[in-house]
Amino acid sequence: MKNLTFFLFASTLVCSQMWAQQSASEAPNKLVDGVRQGKWRVEGKQGKIDEGSYVDGKKDGVWISYGMEGGVRSKITYIAGKARGEAVFYDDKGTVTEQGYWNVDHWEGEYTRYNSNGGKACQFVYDNKGRRQGIQPDQAVISPQGIVGVVVNTTD
Repeated sequence: MKNLTFFLFASTLVCSQMWAQQSASEAPNKLVDGVRQGKWRVEGKQGKIDEGSYVDGKKDGVWISYGMEGGVRSKITYIAGKARGEAVFYDDKGTVTEQGYWNVDHWEGEYTRYNSNGGKACQFVYDNKGRRQGIQPDQAVISPQGIVGVVVNTTD
C-alpha cells in the first residue's frame, strides 16, 4: 500500500511539473535575454489591450487591439516592427469601418471605408507613396445626411 501511495504521489508531482513547464512556455509576455519574444498581451490606458507576437523584440504578425468594452478595435499586420500589411478597423459594434494595405505611414493599393451599416462608403486606390491614383473605382461617397456624391481624382 505504501508503494502504491508513493507511486501515485510521484506520478502526480511529475505530471504537474510537466504541465507547469508547458504552460510557462506558452505564457504571454516572455523576455529572452531581455528581449520580447513570442506572444504578448499589453494592457494600456483606459483598459485598451493589444495582443500579438514579438520576434527579436519587434512586433511581427497580426496585432489585435481591444477597446475598453472588450470588442476588437483593429487588426494590423506588422513585419519586423513596422505596420506593413492588411489593416482593418472596427467601430464599437464590431462593424468594419475601414480596411486596406497599410505601409508604415500610408495606405497602398485598394482602401475601403464603410458606413455604419457595413456598406461601402467609399473606395480609393493609392500608389506606393500613399497618393490616390487614377479614376477611383466605386467612388460613391455617402455623407451622414444621406447625400451621395462621386469623387473623381485623376493623377497629374
